[in-house]
Amino acid sequence: MAVFITLLIIAIVVAVGLLVYYRRPIGLTPGPKLTPLEEGDEEFYLDSWNHIQGSFVDAPPVALDNAEKLVTRLLTARGYPVEDQDALIAQLSRRHSAETPGFEKARALAASPDTTPTEDVRLALIDLRVLTDALLHDAGVTVPERAAVRGRDQAALPASSAK
Repeated sequence: MAVFITLLIIAIVVAVGLLVYYRRPIGLTPGPKLTPLEEGDEEFYLDSWNHIQGSFVDAPPVALDNAEKLVTRLLTARGYPVEDQDALIAQLSRRHSAETPGFEKARALAASPDTTPTEDVRLALIDLRVLTDALLHDAGVTVPERAAVRGRDQAALPASSAK
């Protein structure tokens, strides 16, 4: 009986050690197998982001909508499960836990950008830009140096008067 208890304790210690080593909670499925970007995609995403950022002054709601679509396209290209919101957030938070709350908030604002104050749109664009940079960096893309992020970087996008 003492041998059985000793073996049981050793098995528990080994199991806990393996869980700590892999730092993966029980029941969590592995992350997506991310695919590399295709040739030319790097320029497309960087140029698209610059265009979106430039369009903010004239049409903040349109810029937010386009930014959300660009991020969704990038997530799809990398292999994230964009068709399932819960799975997307779970997988995204595993690799980009700091950026995920801002992404969720920006997506919610993008659903009704015409009723969102311009300052909130600006901050949502910053959140989406930060996630875009992180996703591109993960894909091996050298992203442009940006101003310090949040408190959010107040100089990253043109400030506009709130609605």
